[in-house]
Amino acid sequence: MLSNFNPNNLTQVRIMEYPDQAYVVLGEYTFAIRLLKPYNYLLLDIANWWGAIVDPRYVDAHGGVQANNVNQFFSSNGGPGTGPYMVKSISTGFSYIVLQANPHYWANGQSGVPIVAQPPRIPVVIINYGATQNDVLEGFDTNRVQIAYTPIPSFNQLYSSYMYRSSVPFKDIFSDYGFQPLETGFQMNTQKFPTNITDFRLAVVHAVNLTQILDTLYVFNGSVLGQLYLGPVSPQFPTIYNPGHLPLYSYNVSLAEYYLNISGWEGGFHVVTPSGTILGNPSAPLLQPLTIYTIAPESPFESTENLIIQQDLEQIGVSVSIQPVTAAVYTTWSTPQSTPNFFTPVYWVPDWPDPIFQELVAFITPLDSMGDWMNISWVNQVAEQLPFVTNSTQLIQEVSELYNVTYWYAPFIWLPNSASYLFIQPYVHGVMYNEFVYYWYNTMYYQPYT
Repeated sequence: MLSNFNPNNLTQVRIMEYPDQAYVVLGEYTFAIRLLKPYNYLLLDIANWWGAIVDPRYVDAHGGVQANNVNQFFSSNGGPGTGPYMVKSISTGFSYIVLQANPHYWANGQSGVPIVAQPPRIPVVIINYGATQNDVLEGFDTNRVQIAYTPIPSFNQLYSSYMYRSSVPFKDIFSDYGFQPLETGFQMNTQKFPTNITDFRLAVVHAVNLTQILDTLYVFNGSVLGQLYLGPVSPQFPTIYNPGHLPLYSYNVSLAEYYLNISGWEGGFHVVTPSGTILGNPSAPLLQPLTIYTIAPESPFESTENLIIQQDLEQIGVSVSIQPVTAAVYTTWSTPQSTPNFFTPVYWVPDWPDPIFQELVAFITPLDSMGDWMNISWVNQVAEQLPFVTNSTQLIQEVSELYNVTYWYAPFIWLPNSASYLFIQPYVHGVMYNEFVYYWYNTMYYQPYT
């Protein structure tokens, strides 16, 4: 019936008008959404990419809906939409997508259209998301790429090779948009030995020098393009970010050794620090080396960050190696036992501005685990009803309680949050930043650089 609704069929109309269902037809062009609980962010949710409304007849004609399975036709070809661009082609291996201006876009020839919905001025856009860092640097330097992103330590390399360096200053190709509601985590599996020991995780978070990571990787020409913070909510949501004003985890080797010593007695192991100090139960076995997993290929930025973490852990006697793995391996980590002890980095940006459902719930409950598999029953109960709390006083109080539990449970090292920035060729204009969709293609245009 949803695929073939006929407003002239009285039987269908009566069924779809039934009030106790999720979608209720009110008229030929109007329907109501009825929620089980109030949700403040509903409109922002359905307005984003995964709230898109797709013609069900088109879906039925191209493979239909299979529960818990991807529609392969849509993955390879895209689907019909009402946006300014349409998919022209997708490369084999999904390394790039070619978009072309939609000739049937509803705003073509219209006046008074908001800028973010105006027809596109650039007819073809190629999005290359499979490029290596060297490809990005070379492509931007030689003008084959118009918009690029590269880690901060590569800024000098990019600009030193830039073919227009003699006439274009750095500031005219670099745009800093501030901070997204991004969270970057070094994940610890709370259900697997030895990271299932809370004191072990507390030892780890106090052993890693985040200030060194910030100063090494997030500073360029005296400007700090990184931000230290305390999750599981990013500071871009200031009303509920860390409402109890908990301090950041301190870099404190003595405190890390204190917690590691306790965890050794709890877990039945010992470690030996570089100075020869034994921490833990000296009669128990030596803690075996652990592995930090990361997604291959490991960029120079991630390699440096992981090396700092590795060295910091080894100074308290925790021996670790670094192992890049493909995304195909990462997707198999669907249970606590199949997930490694350490994985980094876990990047997460909300799809819409809901700090509870999109950040807090995702990081500290198994509903959408980030690999830490934190699973505390009363935390789950509070967190899962929290997105629907409309009383602001109650909301802040409960967030504060969950923050406090998370702080002492320590499922993550909250790695520095990077500023949002882009390198843009100086003749490209109209790049409008948005912290949730990053930027729109249709607002961009070319204008000679002077």
